[in-house]
Amino acid sequence: MTKQSTKPRDRELAENLRVITEEKYEVSVNLRRKKINVETDWTMLFQKVVLKASKTLQPSSCKVLFYFLGSTGYGNHFECHLETIIEEIQISRATANRAIRELINNNVIIKSKSSMDHRLNCYCVNPDIAWKGQVKLRKIAKSKLDPAQLAMFVQAPHSLLKMS
Repeated sequence: MTKQSTKPRDRELAENLRVITEEKYEVSVNLRRKKINVETDWTMLFQKVVLKASKTLQPSSCKVLFYFLGSTGYGNHFECHLETIIEEIQISRATANRAIRELINNNVIIKSKSSMDHRLNCYCVNPDIAWKGQVKLRKIAKSKLDPAQLAMFVQAPHSLLKMS
């Protein structure tokens, strides 16, 4: 027993195939939506947190954050030298250090040393701000983080979700 599609486009396609094959062949057509490749150039942003960041952070910190968001890999990780950040977004070393310190102090990013090359810094964007990858992996990443690292904008923790 074959299932008949109720969509006009699908019925039209099936009828065209019957005409083309002159009814000498039985043709099965299975139409499925194409799955999105998660390793494409997109990142989920959580609007309330990003809006709070835009009101709380210094402009240079926002610029560095946008650079991280644009450069982050699958799973929110990004490894680089400080000099790379300085050259790419054309800011001074002092400004870059100050911006990164502000992002770390507000738990917007988490900094560690690269496991592959200890000369590189590994930055992870807080998964409550943005995520690049599968949603189930975001939940796993959040469960592995210290809850204190997920508390952004520590000077105003309750105002994070309250929009003024």
